[in-house]
Amino acid sequence: MADRRAELRDEMTAAHDELLKMLDSLNPTDWGQQTYEGWSRKDTFAHLASIQARQRAQVQCALDGSPWNPEDVNAYNARKVEERKAWSADQVRDEYEREQASTVGLLDKIRDDDLQRTFQHPTRRPLTIESVFLQVANHTRNHAADIMAAKQGATP
Repeated sequence: MADRRAELRDEMTAAHDELLKMLDSLNPTDWGQQTYEGWSRKDTFAHLASIQARQRAQVQCALDGSPWNPEDVNAYNARKVEERKAWSADQVRDEYEREQASTVGLLDKIRDDDLQRTFQHPTRRPLTIESVFLQVANHTRNHAADIMAAKQGATP
C-alpha cells in the first residue's frame, strides 16, 4: 500500500476506534438522549453507519468519471435514519462495522494516483477521492463529539 493510502486508512481506523470506545461507555438508557432535533444518539450513530455507502458512491463516480447526481443529502439522511429507528444499537453497530470495512476495502483496491481523481459535488466543488476518505474520518469524529456532548447534557 502506498504511503498516502496507508495514512488515510490509519485516519479512518483511528476515528472508527475512537468512536467505538466512546460508544462502549454508554449504557442502554443513554442511547435515547437527543443529539439533534429529532435524532437520538442511536440515530446519529445510524447516520454514521448509513452514510458511508453514499461516500463510497462518490469515490466510484470519480473513478468512473460519471456524474454525481445524488438524492438530496438531507432527504437521504432522514430516510436512512428513519429506516433504522427500530434497530437496536447492536444492529447499528454491526452495520457500521460492515460499512467501515467496505470503505477501507475500497481504499485498499484503488491505486495511489487515483486519490487525486475528482468528481463534481453539486454544492461544494470538485472533490478528490482523497478528500472523501478524509471526510469519512472527520465526519466520524465530528458526530462522535456530538454523541458524547449529549452524554454530558450539552446538545449541539
